[in-house]
Amino acid sequence: MALNDNSFKERYRFIGAFLDLQIARQFSRHVWAMLACTLLLLGTTIGRAQSGGATGTIVGTVVDSTGAVIAGAQVSITEADTNVTKQTATSSSGSYTVASLKPGTYRVSVVASGFSTTTVQKVELAVGSEQRVDLKLTPGSAQETVSVTAEAVGLDTENAAIGQVVTGNEIVDLPLNGRN
Repeated sequence: MALNDNSFKERYRFIGAFLDLQIARQFSRHVWAMLACTLLLLGTTIGRAQSGGATGTIVGTVVDSTGAVIAGAQVSITEADTNVTKQTATSSSGSYTVASLKPGTYRVSVVASGFSTTTVQKVELAVGSEQRVDLKLTPGSAQETVSVTAEAVGLDTENAAIGQVVTGNEIVDLPLNGRN
């Protein structure tokens, strides 16, 4: 029985089409897997960009009038523009830390049993900064309130990183190299 050239070509044409289809399916799976990984990485990067670097931290220690630390005091940090409040309690060493705060003006209040409520107004928080707000409580009832207005601190003693906020006018005033 002799092989017909046409049947031989037809048989291999069918096998070739089948192999092409299998290769296309594998390629399609790889493309979809790479697309899924890219979207996952992109989503993670965007999340970090929105929350990671554009925040600041407020830290401090709560002490009484003799300088003894007060553990378990309730610290409230309120953003002045939105009145959004984050709360925490002081540790056994009297310290507190509230991270991931948007840049802006904040009000820091502390309440402890047997002490007057103390509030520090106008705490300015810049991008990437760590602002220290130490609070001194005076003996009294919780209905008494001691209010303090904070001044901007020129030196960040909590962090060795260097950074600053640049205004739009400063960017416009930058010299352009090689242009008139």
